[in-house]
Amino acid sequence: MKYNTLFSPITLANQEIRNRIMVAPAGIGLDSQYHYGRMSSQYTDYYETMAKGGAGLVVSEFTAVDKRYHYMTLGLFDRDQMASISRTAEAVKVFGAKFLVQISHFGGKAPKNYVLNDPMAPSSIKSRMYPEVPREMTVEDIEEVIGLFIRSGVWAYEAGCDGVELHAAHGYLLGQFVSPHANRRNDEYGGSVEKRLRAVTKISQSIRDQCGEDFIIGLKFSAHEHLEGGIDLEYAKEVAQFLDTHSVLDYLHVSAFSTTLPGLLECDYPSVPPVYIKQPLVPLAGEIKKGVKSKCIIATGGITDPEYAESILSEGKADMIALGRALIADPEWPNKAKKNRPIMYCVRCNICYKRVMTQQSVKCSVNPYVGEERRYAQYKREKADKSLKVCIVGAGPGGMEAAVTADRRGHGVVLFEKDKEVGGYLRLAGIPDFKVEYRKLLKSYESLLSESGVKVKTGNEATPEKVLQEKPDAVILALGSEPIFPDIKGLSSKKVLNAVDLLAGRLYEKVGSSAVIIGAGFVGCEVALHLFQKLPSVKIRIVDLLKEDEILADEPPVNRSVLFWELKKAGVEMKSGHKTVEINEKGLVTVNEKGDREFVQADTIILSAGFRPLSALSRDFREKLNAANPEIEVFLIGDCVKCDKIYHAINSGAHAAWQIGCG
Repeated sequence: MKYNTLFSPITLANQEIRNRIMVAPAGIGLDSQYHYGRMSSQYTDYYETMAKGGAGLVVSEFTAVDKRYHYMTLGLFDRDQMASISRTAEAVKVFGAKFLVQISHFGGKAPKNYVLNDPMAPSSIKSRMYPEVPREMTVEDIEEVIGLFIRSGVWAYEAGCDGVELHAAHGYLLGQFVSPHANRRNDEYGGSVEKRLRAVTKISQSIRDQCGEDFIIGLKFSAHEHLEGGIDLEYAKEVAQFLDTHSVLDYLHVSAFSTTLPGLLECDYPSVPPVYIKQPLVPLAGEIKKGVKSKCIIATGGITDPEYAESILSEGKADMIALGRALIADPEWPNKAKKNRPIMYCVRCNICYKRVMTQQSVKCSVNPYVGEERRYAQYKREKADKSLKVCIVGAGPGGMEAAVTADRRGHGVVLFEKDKEVGGYLRLAGIPDFKVEYRKLLKSYESLLSESGVKVKTGNEATPEKVLQEKPDAVILALGSEPIFPDIKGLSSKKVLNAVDLLAGRLYEKVGSSAVIIGAGFVGCEVALHLFQKLPSVKIRIVDLLKEDEILADEPPVNRSVLFWELKKAGVEMKSGHKTVEINEKGLVTVNEKGDREFVQADTIILSAGFRPLSALSRDFREKLNAANPEIEVFLIGDCVKCDKIYHAINSGAHAAWQIGCG
C-alpha cells in the first residue's frame, strides 16, 4: 500500500519536514538524573535511531527549565547542558530529521520530597493532580518562570535545535495555567481563555522574536482533563481557536490528562491507551482540527498502524501524527511502512510506561534493543563470528524471535512446532477483537520467517531424538506452559470450558445465558471482555480468591484501570475474595475468607486459573540432549522457565540467540 499523505512533506516555520511522522515526546528514563539533566550518550543513540528509522520530526522528552524544580528528567536550565543537546541535535539532523526539545516545568506537580522546594501553581487548591497543596504563584513568580522558558528556548536555538515544544499537557505548569480547574486567578493570568493562555503566548512570542521565523515552536496541550471543572473538548476548541489567531505557534499537539492522576480508575481518554480501547485521542484532534485554519494539528495516542495513520491524515483529522510506543517497538516503522516491510507492532502492553514510571530505563516487549542501541548493535546488525547449526523447539513468540535473530546472525536454523501453525499463545492472544495489534505482530513474524533462511517444521512435535538428527551446535527450548487445573470438586463437568480451549476452538455456541469465569488474571478478564463483545446478552461474572485491590496489582496501572473500566461498562460482575470449592449442575459454590459458602448460578463455567511452566519436560529434554552430546549449547526461554508476559518471551528469545557461540 502507498501512504501518499503520510510520507508527503510539510512545512513548519519555513522548515520542510520530510514526512508527517513525529517522534512523540516520551519519558525513557535513560539515566539523565545521574548527568545533571544532560542527555547521556544513550539518549543520543536513542534519538539517532529514531531519525535513522525515517521519522520526520524528533521531539525530546520533558526537559526542565527551572533548576529548583528539576527531578529525574532532562534539563535546560544551565548552559553546561547545551553541549549534550547539541550533540543529539546533530546526530538526529545527520539522518534528515528535525530535532526539537520539549521544555517544561512541574509547577504544582513537583514532588517536594525530591525537589526540596515548595510546589507552586497558578492557584493554591487541593486537587488530585497535586501530591500536596501548592502555594499560589505571585505575578513576579510567573514572570520569572516565563523568563526561564524563554531562556531555555533560546539556548535550544543556540545548541542547534530546530525548535522547541512547550509542554502544557498532562497537568504540568503551563497546562495548569490553561486549565480552569487549576487556574482560578482573576488577574492578567486567569479568568478567561486569553488570560489563561497569556504565559504561553508571551513565551512563544519572545522565543520567536529572538530565534527568528525559521525556528519551530509548538505546543502540546490537553484536550481533556479527568478533573471536575477541568478542560473538556468544548473548552479545548476555544483554546485552539484562540491560539490559531493570537499566537506565533506553528503546531498544536493534542493530548489528554488522565493516566498520571492518582487514584484514576474510570476515564475514556487515557493518555497512554492500552490495547483494550481504540485510539481515543485521535477524535479529540479531529474535532479541534475543524475549527483551526492556520496551525498544524498533531494527533497522538496509541497509533500503531500505518494504514490508520494514513487515514487520519487523508480524512483531514490531523496534519501530522505523533508516534511514541509504536517507534519504541520499531524505530524503523516509517522506513518499513514506506517500503511495505513487516513492522514489529507495538502491542500497547505499556511495559515501557510502567518501567519509566517506576524509575527504570525504558524496555519493550517486542524490541529488545531499545535504550541500549549501541550496546546491542553488533547483535542486531553484525553476523556471528562462526555460523552454527541451531534447533529451536517451539514457535511461540520467544521461539520465533530466537529463530529470526539467530538467522540474522548467520546461523542455520531449524524451528520445530507441534501445531500446524506458528504463534503458540500469541495466536490465542490475538483472537479478541481488541487485540488486533497481536494479530499484526504475529503476521509480521510469519513474514519474517518466510523471508528468512529458517527451516520451519510445523505439525512436527520435536523429541530429543529428532533434534539430535539435525546435528545441532545449539538448541533453544521454548516449550511453553500448560493451563492449571485446580482441585475443585466437579471440575470435570461438561459445563466447564477451559479458557484456552474456548479461544482456540471459538466455542462460543457452548456458552449459555450465564457464565462464570474462575480466575481474574489478565486471561480471565480479557476473556470476559471478549465474551461480552461476542455474546452481549450473556450475564458474565468473574470469581477470584484475591481481593479486588490485589487483582492485577503488579500490572501497569493504566492497563488495570482501563480493563476494569471496560468490564464495568460491559456489566461484568467481579466477585473477589471468594475461592471456588465446588461445581454442580446449577453453578458453583464459593467460600470467602470467613468460611461463608455462597452459591453462584451459571450455565457455563470457564476455567482461567493460570499457567504452569513445562519445566520438568524442558529439563528432561535438555538432559537427554546433553547426555547424547555434551558439546551442545542448550538454552531455555520463555514460559518453560517462568510463566510471564510476552516481554519475557521475546526478550529471552533474542538474548538466547545472541549468546549462541559465545560460551
